[in-house]
Amino acid sequence: MDSDSARPVSPGIVAAVAGLSIAHPNTHVGDPQRNLSISILTMPAKILLRIFSMLVPPSIALQYYEAPSTTRFTGKRQCPCSSAHKDIISVSQVCSLLRATVLGHPPFWSPIWITNHLNSEQIALNFMQRALDNPLEIIIIDSTQHMWEYGCPRITKIQQNQHSEHESTDSEFQVSSSYLHNPMQNFWSLHKATGKFIKILHIASPISSDADEFFKQPMPFLESFALDRPLSSQMWNHDEGYNLPTPIFGGITPQLQKLMFQKVKFSWDDPIFKNLSYLSVSCVAVRDSEVSLKRLLEILSRCPDLVTFGLAVRVESPQSSLSLLPVISLPYLRNLILTQLENAVQCKTILSCLQTQVLQMLDIFHFDMPAQDIRQIIPIQFKSEDLELQKIYINWDLSTIEVQSQMASNKITSVHLRTKDNLHCKRNMCSFRYQCCNFPWDIDRTSALSKLLAPVLRQICSPEAKIIKIENNHPPMLEACHFPFTELFRHCHKMETLIIDGMFDEQCHQLKVSLHAEVQAAEDQDTVALPSLQELSLSNVDLGIGLNGIYSFLLHRHIRGCPLKVVSLIECNNIQSDILEKAVTNLEVMNYDEELDSELPASWHHFFGVFPDPEAY
Repeated sequence: MDSDSARPVSPGIVAAVAGLSIAHPNTHVGDPQRNLSISILTMPAKILLRIFSMLVPPSIALQYYEAPSTTRFTGKRQCPCSSAHKDIISVSQVCSLLRATVLGHPPFWSPIWITNHLNSEQIALNFMQRALDNPLEIIIIDSTQHMWEYGCPRITKIQQNQHSEHESTDSEFQVSSSYLHNPMQNFWSLHKATGKFIKILHIASPISSDADEFFKQPMPFLESFALDRPLSSQMWNHDEGYNLPTPIFGGITPQLQKLMFQKVKFSWDDPIFKNLSYLSVSCVAVRDSEVSLKRLLEILSRCPDLVTFGLAVRVESPQSSLSLLPVISLPYLRNLILTQLENAVQCKTILSCLQTQVLQMLDIFHFDMPAQDIRQIIPIQFKSEDLELQKIYINWDLSTIEVQSQMASNKITSVHLRTKDNLHCKRNMCSFRYQCCNFPWDIDRTSALSKLLAPVLRQICSPEAKIIKIENNHPPMLEACHFPFTELFRHCHKMETLIIDGMFDEQCHQLKVSLHAEVQAAEDQDTVALPSLQELSLSNVDLGIGLNGIYSFLLHRHIRGCPLKVVSLIECNNIQSDILEKAVTNLEVMNYDEELDSELPASWHHFFGVFPDPEAY
């Protein structure tokens, strides 16, 4: 299994490469600069190759954590129209010794980018020759279709016309007359001329019927294959799609492990669907791309080592009884993405036919999501107590429920509740997010979202959670959304830390009512309310709404002889220090925003301390 992340280039490597550039044969004998050059140049070739290997672009192979997406490239892979090999090329131009070392190592030259930019075809040919018999990693990108997705500047018609009048000497801005030439055709001509073996192939380019000949060629060394045909907005839902020949690659792909199809037509009976560890199919915009549930389960049964499965196509519901459908065991399945399904029943049917114990990420999206019971969507066997579940995304209509966790074991020790787009996932944390898009938000959707939060919390979050964080940075459209504080307190009864960052008036009122109810119940039973809670942090909260409930809770804990150890008030409004002062006299740490000094009594200042960064959890 390949690595899911590229190795970072350390400052030491950068310094070493910088040192290589100062080597010069004419340096005088006593020059310390010459001594440094000798110490670098006399390194064993094995060490030099190890250093230079970190300058080679990361592999373009499909990664197991990837969901179906066209924007696959990040970091050094972000902009394909720039030189992806400029570092290793620079090293090869330092001196003859290093050039021989680098050119004599074919794996350095096996990753090849083919675009419709100047000299792309010639550079690719040079790399193929330097790679010798090493299997190639090839990416084919039509930059006119994909540049907007990768953060690259478009080259306009005006720039093309200007180039036809005079050549630019700066290769960074050169535009060749073949700019509009299909890079897939460039690749096919190179492949026929060289006959090189391919290990990894990613195609993100328009495909014509001329490519049929290529897709009929055997690929005995191919391990990862991704085909993403660009689709303009005008063609959405009105596209016939490129029809791959059957069998793909002549049915000869014995090493293939990872496969992704996007916006293409193919036969679901193709023998390519077997022995896969990564399978992602997203063809919802292509006509006649649906698959029967029976055939889908047959394909999954032929991929027992499947780690990631993404499906974004129309699935035909079975005519027979659901009890007759087989249950497919996928013991290694960690990532499951189901998109554009017809309804919740179909979603639950597919999930009910899958059996796994190592699932870490579950992503569900469709437009007809029930809001009463999460069990109508996710079968009971997908509870986090039974799985190593780390991420769940449940999307419907204009809203999203997200659960994300990082666990040392399959027992969640903390839970993170937030309503923010950007998640920062830390170790030993489960985050739970609900959001909605910036569209008209009516009371029915708000009520539906409110009703679904509590069942999701009960089924997915572990009662062992010790750290609870609620974060709300959304616009007022969710102001009427009820957060299940009462269910949270009852379910996560071992909670030690409660962090609340931002709440609307209605949610502050809910917190007040829930805390007051906990205090009342504890008083009736002569016990302590939320006895495990030791730390309370409030940020961006209007205490004028929920102050009485918070005050009664703090005072109750103080009277019972077990006050909170830490209370943090950061950027809170309407702080009324006179009624809070009695409740915090025994605190070990009292945090507050320095800008609020005037609102806090002087007797509180000795409580000031550094509260642990919420992101540290």
